Amino acid sequence: MLSDWLDAHRPSETATPRLLHLDFHPINLIARHDGECVALDWSEADVGDIHADVATTILLMRHVTPGPLALTERLLSPVVRWVLERGYRRVYCRSTPLDEERLHYYLAWACLRRLAMYGMWLNAGPQCNGSKKCALERITPEHVAELEGCFATLTGVMPDLGRF
Repeated sequence: MLSDWLDAHRPSETATPRLLHLDFHPINLIARHDGECVALDWSEADVGDIHADVATTILLMRHVTPGPLALTERLLSPVVRWVLERGYRRVYCRSTPLDEERLHYYLAWACLRRLAMYGMWLNAGPQCNGSKKCALERITPEHVAELEGCFATLTGVMPDLGRF
């Protein structure tokens, strides 16, 4: 069962809770005039384990498409996603080492969290957490199945979330 896996594998509380963005990706960055990048859209922010933030970013890079893609974009997408993820992890780990076991747990957590958010959007509308109405267009049966499959691959448990 889903909650059994989450309970059994939950890491201990972090000794150093940090501010988490929980929606960090290239579209939520803007360059200032001095060249420094600033993160936008803090509506999902929380305090906790940095692995949750990194896992959410990795999940977004791997599984969320910003919009319709042309054929060449669809063909190149897996390579670009891989390069982005590798670069992000390399740069991140220069300043803060990551524990792969904790990251694995939080990747599963990020899948489930994203699926729960989609359920909330479908029931109350994406505006309920500050998202745009057009965000509903991203919730396709194929994308939901991809996230469920990601969770199952990470945990060995297929989430039974009903149908969206």
